[in-house]
Amino acid sequence: MIDKDEVKKIAKLAMLQVSDKEVGRLEEQFTKILGYFKSLEKVDTSQVQPLRNPVELQSPLREDVVEKELSVDEILENAPDRKGALFKVPPVV
Repeated sequence: MIDKDEVKKIAKLAMLQVSDKEVGRLEEQFTKILGYFKSLEKVDTSQVQPLRNPVELQSPLREDVVEKELSVDEILENAPDRKGALFKVPPVV
């Protein structure tokens, strides 16, 4: 199912360096994994209702009510560093 070229392509996309020995091992493992999926295709699910969520949970909802408005100074009171009315954070490149 999966050949060595496909394993190398997947490794490149995942930004992984794999040796030729690892390529052979991964080829076998990927083929086995895809074989498991092929066996799942044979399962008859025609009588199974689709699920949105496997566990029936209700999200507790509450009314969104403003209780107390904070001033900018109150909000920034515990900030480790600030610049004027803003949080100062390290630059992200």
